Amino acid sequence: MPNSSSSSSSYPASIEQTICDILAGNSAVVALVGQRITPNDLKQGTIFPAVCFQRITKAPGSITNQGSSGVICQREQFDCYDVSYVGAQATGDAIEKAILFYRGGNVQGIFPIDNRDEPKLAVIQDQNVFNSQIEVYIWYNQ
Repeated sequence: MPNSSSSSSSYPASIEQTICDILAGNSAVVALVGQRITPNDLKQGTIFPAVCFQRITKAPGSITNQGSSGVICQREQFDCYDVSYVGAQATGDAIEKAILFYRGGNVQGIFPIDNRDEPKLAVIQDQNVFNSQIEVYIWYNQ
C-alpha cells in the first residue's frame, strides 16, 4: 500500500497512483524504502532511503486526422535518495527492476531511457544524501 501522500484520498486514480501501487507492491522496493514513495516532492522530515518521482513530459502517443488514439507517452524521473552512495544505487536498482517493461492495467509498457548517479552529495533537509536517478517512458491508456 502506498504512503499516505499517494493514497486515493489525496488525488484521483491516475498514472501517478498506478506508479505508487507498482512500487509499493514490490517486496524488494518495500524492503528498502518502506512506504517512502512520493510523487513530486519529498515531505519535510522524510527518513532516507526514499523515492520521489515526477513527470518530465507528457504527450499523446499518436494523433491522426480522426484525433488522439487515447494512448499517452509520459517521461518520468525517479530520484532514489539515501545517506550512502551504495544505498542510493541499491534503491535505484530495485526501482528499475520493479518498473522496467511492466505491463498491466492501463499501462502498455514502461521502457528505460537513462540511469545515472548524481556526481556529488546533495543537502536535503539538512542531511547529506546521494541520488540515483532513473528516467523511463510510460505508455498508457488515458
